[in-house]
Amino acid sequence: MNLKTLEVVTCLNKSDVPGIACLFKSSPVVQTLNMAITSIHRLANDRWNNILLDRAGCSEEQFWESQAQTLSPFLCHLKLANLRVADPMHVVDVARFLLKHGRELQEMVISVNKAYTLPAWDFCNKISIIEGLPRSSDVKLSCLIN
Repeated sequence: MNLKTLEVVTCLNKSDVPGIACLFKSSPVVQTLNMAITSIHRLANDRWNNILLDRAGCSEEQFWESQAQTLSPFLCHLKLANLRVADPMHVVDVARFLLKHGRELQEMVISVNKAYTLPAWDFCNKISIIEGLPRSSDVKLSCLIN
């Protein structure tokens, strides 16, 4: 497929992550990723629904890192990532992966819905985690409350 823009709407529970990775693998020339993370609550018993990943106690960060090589075509073309979230912590693992491996990534915009915004000090702490992540390019990172 020669998609230039990919839009993903997800709760970003563990069971969603392998499917999202599969979408990325199937979209090797995407330049713009629009991802909306719709849930403000993670499942209490968040599972991969994959016996190997569940038994290994695999974290989302570990899963994304294991996919870096197979997602290389996607990561080499991605220029813009728009991440719309209710809580910035729900996007840290995805942001970490895209910032670390997105060699052509030029801009990442994290938009937080003000209806769900945390207290200002907590919001700033969570955004500072994302701002402090290592980057493989000179990506411009913007955080918006809308």
